[in-house]
Amino acid sequence: MNKILVITFLLGVLFFGANFVSAQTANQDVETSILPDLSLGVNPSTLQFPNISPGASSTVQTTLTAGNSNIIITQVSVTPIIGTVFTNDNMMFDMDGSGPDYSFESPGTATKYFGAMQSFTIFIKLNVPVGTQSGQQTGLITYTIMEDI
Repeated sequence: MNKILVITFLLGVLFFGANFVSAQTANQDVETSILPDLSLGVNPSTLQFPNISPGASSTVQTTLTAGNSNIIITQVSVTPIIGTVFTNDNMMFDMDGSGPDYSFESPGTATKYFGAMQSFTIFIKLNVPVGTQSGQQTGLITYTIMEDI
């Protein structure tokens, strides 16, 4: 019986041909860059300094919270919006409130590391120079961050 099957198969191949399909393949490289999940929460979103006289200073607190990645604050800059008091020269940042040397240094020179999901209290000191014009003044603090790999 086995001989009959083998002979039938061989005859079928000889008469009808082998209908084998040859497969072709193509390769394609793939790549992507996964962006870090960078975020920095700031609380409160608006800092309120009390009324200050020219020649005096005041300190307020804010809390910074890292998102899902370890981050480095590479730069802090202060930009005046209304008035002239909120500038890099008039503000200092500190991690522990010990002052007057302020371990966070002046804006623009900061480098601080935050682990993922960690929060830190920052003490921000505003020095109002003598001769500063009276009235409401506003500004913007910008924290520049990057991923700590």
